[in-house]
Amino acid sequence: MKKLIYLLSLSVVLSLPASAQSTTDEFNAGLELYSKAEYGAALDHFNNVLKLDPKDVNALYNKGLCLYNMKLYESAIKEFENLLLIKKDDPDAWFYKGKSLSKIKNWTQAELAFTMAITYSPEMTKVYA
Repeated sequence: MKKLIYLLSLSVVLSLPASAQSTTDEFNAGLELYSKAEYGAALDHFNNVLKLDPKDVNALYNKGLCLYNMKLYESAIKEFENLLLIKKDDPDAWFYKGKSLSKIKNWTQAELAFTMAITYSPEMTKVYA
């Protein structure tokens, strides 16, 4: 019985790095596809990462970028908002939330998002120069 429990415990422990490796592989595959402007395919990989780790801020950010580039602005806003729930001081998420809001002509909210981006990263003012 002890041997069975040990083997079960060992299999659980050994499966953890594989899961982490799987997440890394999925994320890197997504980045590779994103760099080739294959946003839909990249989105699938970022979604796979988020199935394993729903709070992966890098996957959320890149998912938002894919949606933005696919002109799915309202979905992109939702992803950037999900990211900001986890990491409220992410200036890039605020910036792309603002860009997405401006694409749907929600100027007031876009201005607020850009202001937050500058608040968390004052060097972002260069974007407006």
